[in-house]
Amino acid sequence: MRVKKYLSAFIIFILVPASLYAVEPGKEPTYVPEKSGRAAMEGLRKSIESMNPTPEELKIKEAATPIIVNGDSVQYDYANKMVTGTGNVSITYKEVRLTCDSIVVNIEDKEGVAEGNVTLYQEGNTFTSDKVVYNFATKKGELDNGAMNMPPWYGKAPLIQKVDDKLFILKDSYVTTCDFTQPHYRIVAKTIKIYLNDRITAWHVFFYLGNVPVMYVPYYNHPLNDNMPQVDIVPGYDKEWGVYALTAWRYFFHPDSKGHIHLDYRSRRGLGEGIDYNYGMEKFGKGYARFYY
Repeated sequence: MRVKKYLSAFIIFILVPASLYAVEPGKEPTYVPEKSGRAAMEGLRKSIESMNPTPEELKIKEAATPIIVNGDSVQYDYANKMVTGTGNVSITYKEVRLTCDSIVVNIEDKEGVAEGNVTLYQEGNTFTSDKVVYNFATKKGELDNGAMNMPPWYGKAPLIQKVDDKLFILKDSYVTTCDFTQPHYRIVAKTIKIYLNDRITAWHVFFYLGNVPVMYVPYYNHPLNDNMPQVDIVPGYDKEWGVYALTAWRYFFHPDSKGHIHLDYRSRRGLGEGIDYNYGMEKFGKGYARFYY
């Protein structure tokens, strides 16, 4: 009995799948050559790619996404394809939110001119300005008399350019981790690039304590995911040194090329300057060098 039971189960196991491929009477079965594993994967890849939208389809979808202007007063000029908003204006378009006192937007090319208490929000960061020209489609724009707020980093510039989705360029500007209106220390440069949630880079950099330039470096780079303080200041009093203030500025070129710049003041010994350098090289190994005078 047990053998019959197993035999019945085996027959059912064969017949059920076979029934899926049954051919109607009078028709010849069609046989498809078995594909190799590589050919099957290639076919799957092409099928998946065919489901992805083409650049042209993405452009059409982008054009179809409307810009909605909210405010105390919103007027539509359908003839000229313009929208004007005044009073507590707010626009949210994808990952960017913009607020201002007034704005005029061309709904066809999606470029707007915002004025008065303008604030641009993106990924938890804020940029404020007196006037902003911004294209919501290309994600490019310019901020006049702008300021950035990316805790723990802050900065100001007469002109901030947004050149793509996540890159801001500050001209003749400064950045700092001091949140005072008049920061105790700051990094001043002709050009500072802010890569959102990634890093800050600058060229021809001066380090300032108050209004006094204390150090120059040709290039500066700092990762934004590094939460250690940018500047350490240790004040105090010592019998040998007198009143003192010891400062250490962190600099970062690469994970294997970084260190501190020191500028110290001791009332009985005067100024002291120095630099620490941590390096790591594939051929020469890791090391630490220090100069202080």
